[in-house]
Amino acid sequence: MTTETTLEEVQQTLAEYERIAIGTGEWNGTDAPEFSDDGREWTSAWLPTEDNPHPALCRATVYRKGVDHPVVVIVRWDEAFPADDDWRALWGRKPIALFGAFAIRAALRRAFRDVIGERREPDETLTVDPPQAASTGRDWFADLAAAETPAAVGLLHTEAKKARAVTVELERAIRRRIRELRETGPEAAIMPTPTPTPKLAQGGIVAPQPERAVQAASPRPVPTPPKVRLEETVRRPKGARRPQKQKPRGPRG
Repeated sequence: MTTETTLEEVQQTLAEYERIAIGTGEWNGTDAPEFSDDGREWTSAWLPTEDNPHPALCRATVYRKGVDHPVVVIVRWDEAFPADDDWRALWGRKPIALFGAFAIRAALRRAFRDVIGERREPDETLTVDPPQAASTGRDWFADLAAAETPAAVGLLHTEAKKARAVTVELERAIRRRIRELRETGPEAAIMPTPTPTPKLAQGGIVAPQPERAVQAASPRPVPTPPKVRLEETVRRPKGARRPQKQKPRGPRG
């Protein structure tokens, strides 16, 4: 079973449901499927997150002429999620397309039960009720809390899939547990700054550690003025000439 073939089959099946409804002449439209994580806020443009890889609920609305109120069907992911491994893998890759088609088919069947009947499709006949799927007697949440490594959580997730015990609550708890272990595990621990070991003097006595000398604040030294020649300090009369230095005379020849 390939993804392309299966999606095409689902689309063809949904188109067949719509053709049957249109053929009655009473079909008055179908709203785009809406999705929700909590049942309070609904959107047709749902986006996955780390905690919510798929929506928890899907709502489909079908209108039929002559009926006062539209037919509204709300489906839980746990109720619609197939038990077959191939279909489950496909739903995991295409949650919006397949979950939405599932809800619209359910709404069309309810609105036009007289012409469509109670037919079921391949991805619906393998659906297992969550209580039956998880009736192994194992407390998955307790085992999840006891898991101490991400690898142990992954192994538990695999075992839960084999037992068909994976529900929305369990899958979210598994993702939260893995994130907690990664954030608090040994690889995320921050090494403390090492404290220097004090040096030991003779006799095993701890030698005092030299402290960094702190220079005391002191005023800047006053520059020494240049020396003045004595003769320049004697005031000469106005107009007097500076005395000339006499050159030493050499010996007479």
